This record gives sequence, structure tokens and C-alpha cells, in this order.
Amino acid sequence: MSRHSKELARNIVNEGGIPALARLLSHPDPLLKRQVCACLAYIAGHAIELADAVVSSDVLHKIPGCLKDVDIKVRMNAACILREVARTSVRHANLIMLIVGPAAIVDFISNCTGDARLPGITTLGFIAKHDEETLAKDCIKENAHIALKDALTHETQDKIKEKAAWALGKFGKHSADHANVLAEAGILEKLLEVFALHDSSAGLKEKAKKALMKIIQKCNKIQLIEPLIRNGVDLDVLTCLVEQCYQLLPISLESKKYFLQCGGFQKLQQLKADGGTKLKELRDKINGLYPTEVVQYYAPDAKERIIKKIEEAQD
Repeated sequence: MSRHSKELARNIVNEGGIPALARLLSHPDPLLKRQVCACLAYIAGHAIELADAVVSSDVLHKIPGCLKDVDIKVRMNAACILREVARTSVRHANLIMLIVGPAAIVDFISNCTGDARLPGITTLGFIAKHDEETLAKDCIKENAHIALKDALTHETQDKIKEKAAWALGKFGKHSADHANVLAEAGILEKLLEVFALHDSSAGLKEKAKKALMKIIQKCNKIQLIEPLIRNGVDLDVLTCLVEQCYQLLPISLESKKYFLQCGGFQKLQQLKADGGTKLKELRDKINGLYPTEVVQYYAPDAKERIIKKIEEAQD
């Protein structure tokens, strides 16, 4: 009944169904608990006032126990309740963080595989999606990004990898602190790898690309984004990388020295950048931050020019 329409779900709530269902979450029968969790998830997913009815009962306090149930379907359906509540509003996401806690969600994701993981992954994404960046930061403190990277790396189904990439983008969008932690964990390289795979679905490629660009745009450590600059990278992603470098290089002399010493400046000169493109424009702007002799030394035709000068000197 609760699955089919908001009206039917509201009838269940109006007749006092939520407290009765909440009590059954402690029942020893796993088949019953599966259905109870599914019913509560359907109710919460219809409307904000129905989600309120679910969280105002004792349901959330019993979710941590359900997430550790021996029955995988109970655990999965319990995570579905969290997913439907988390997507409703930042207030509901805060209640999940306070009562259930991010550690319980991360632990759930880390101890199951396949479809069972999906509602937990999506829950983290919905929590991080809200504008209150402390929610995402608290999840990161519990290694939510590591659990999501694991799903992106080891899951075989693209639909699961797609949700993991989507969630990572939601975590990285908030600030430099969020993005730097993700980049330091190797998540940019993993997203780029997934995006470049020929076998990745269109949906996975789209989500990985969006996540990449959101995280790159917030990174404020040039050493975290410079390694990704290379020919063969998608033009939009490459342009985003170079643009972020251009934003960071003028900030300090150390950044400019690092970019030169680590080989980033040389790689920049070797990029295939057609005239009139934003990539070419950004490369010219970065070149303008360095002395002319440095630009000439690292130019692709530098070797030929030096040889020509040697030959001319011999003449």
C-alpha cells in the first residue's frame, strides 16, 4: 500500500501505523523486518511530512541495529529508509547524522557488495548534496570517501559505480578542504580512469566527468592536480585542470617554482592546443607568468632551435 501512492501512505500514518511498524524493527524474524523497513522507506519517500512522521517515531534510533542485521535484505532495506529521509531536506540529513551517525553508514557500505551497497552510497550522496558543508566534512572524517572509492574501484556494475562517482562529486563540491582530501586519496585519478575506460557506460562517464570537474575546481594545491595534466585526457577535463592551475600559480612563488620543477610546465607546452581554444588561451596566460627564456627553453621546438643556432655558429 505505502509504495503505490502518497495518499495510501498518508492513510497508514494517520491510522497510527508508524509506531506499530517501528516496534517491529526489533522483531527477530528477518522476513518481517525486511518488509517493515521497505514499508517505512516507501512512506518516507513520498513527501516531507511523511518523512517527518517516520523520523518523529523511534525508527532512526533502531536503524543502526538494522544496518548490522545478519540478513542482508534487512540491512539493505534499512539503508533505503535513510536514503529516502536524507534526500528530503538538510534538517532530515542532520537528524540522520545525529541519531544514526555517518560511521554506521560507512560501516554498512564497507561490509557488503553489489546491489546491497546502493542505498548506502546514495544516502551519503544525498547527505553531502545539501549546502551545509559540515555534513559532508563529518562524513569524510569517517572515511566515507574511501568507501565510495572502493565501490568505484571494485564494483562490477556500472549503476553502482555511477552512484559512487555522483556521491564523490557531491562531497568535493563544497570547499578546498573537501576537495583536497579527496584528491589526496587518489580519487581524481580513479575518476579519470573510470571516465576513460572504453567499457564504461555513458551514464558512468557523465557522472565521473562531472565529479572530476567539481573536485578540480575546488582543489587549491597544485601538486594534487598537476599529475593529471597530459595529452589524451578529455579536452573539457584538461581545460578545467589547466584553468585551475592558472588560478593557483599567481598565488605564490612556491607554486610557480613547483610547477616548473615537477615537470608540469613542460607537460603544458606539449599539450595539443589548437589556436582559438580556451586551452590555448590558458596556456598562453600561464606562459605569461614566467620569464620569456623559460618559455623558450621548454617550447616543443626548443631542441631544433638550439641545433640551428649551433649550426649557424659553425658557419
